[in-house]
Order: sequence, then C-alpha cells, then structure tokens
Amino acid sequence: MSAYIVDLDHIAYLVQAGTARALGMDHSTLSWVWNIDREAGTYDRETLRCGDLEQNQRVGQMLCDENAKSVAFRYPNHAIVALKYSHSVPPFARFDPVQVIKACDCYEYQSCEHTGWLTSEARAYIDALRSLAWTSLPGYDDAAWGAPARKPDVDFTRPSPEREAVVDGLLADLGKDGAV
Repeated sequence: MSAYIVDLDHIAYLVQAGTARALGMDHSTLSWVWNIDREAGTYDRETLRCGDLEQNQRVGQMLCDENAKSVAFRYPNHAIVALKYSHSVPPFARFDPVQVIKACDCYEYQSCEHTGWLTSEARAYIDALRSLAWTSLPGYDDAAWGAPARKPDVDFTRPSPEREAVVDGLLADLGKDGAV
C-alpha cells in the first residue's frame, strides 16, 4: 500500500460535512466515541457542532495529525510533517452523501497505515461521518429494517410453476437452454 498527505481542502470537507444539514442532521451535531473499555465501562466521546470554531479547528488538526502519523509510519526514512489546519477556509457549497463516503474512504486509506489507527479518534470520527452519510442516502429511511419481504413469494423448497419460471429465467440469463 501507499499513503500520502491529503490536502487541506480534503480535511476541511470532512470537518464541514460533520455539521452539514444536507446530510440530514437536525441540529448540525456529530458525535463519536473511541477508547472503549467495556470491562471498565469507560470511553472517550466528542461532539462537533456547527459554529463551534474551536472544536472544528481541533478536529481538523486531529485529522491532519493522524494522516501524518500514517504516512510517517509507511515511509519511516522521510521527514513527514502534519499540515496545519485552519478552519477559516471557505465553506463548501454542498455535501452529497456519496461524495462524503468517498472522501471518508480516501482519508481512511491514507491514514490507516500505523498501528494506532484502529483505536484512534480519527477513525471513530470518520466512521461516525460515514455512517451519517450512509443514512442520508435517498431511500434509506424507506428501506426495510432487516431483509425485505420476498417478491414474488415463491417457495423454492418445492417444485411449482412459479419456481420453474424463476429457475428458467435465471438459466436463460446465464445462457443455458432453460431445461430444468
């Protein structure tokens, strides 16, 4: 694998997406947890709110630092310095859920090289942001919780005309002669 330092626009996009109303957030707040110790019942928790410039700045720098740790781990013979994040960058105009997911995936790929990634705050933030984007996809709220109902309702355990029609269709799609 390879890794690189993502640019500041990438970091700004990830931070700003965390408070984007376009992702279906009612109060423009994103929370995440990490350092979970189930036996002790402890964990660390942070929240990012729209308008909290100090926290937005902290989260952006935390993402920069984590990315640099990964690149430094991957390339130990190179002097890697984390970018300095400034939340004063211009805001992005829109946040498409698919683009947010892709930005999360790219950031994770560039930041997962070092041994502390799995338990890092950055990973917890990216997981929370990705989850928010998934649930913002069109049709998500209308989809069944669990497996959808079978349609048409065909009993595949017993021979029947409906079963034969489905099997014939599948075989035809595969280029077979359709004989069962």
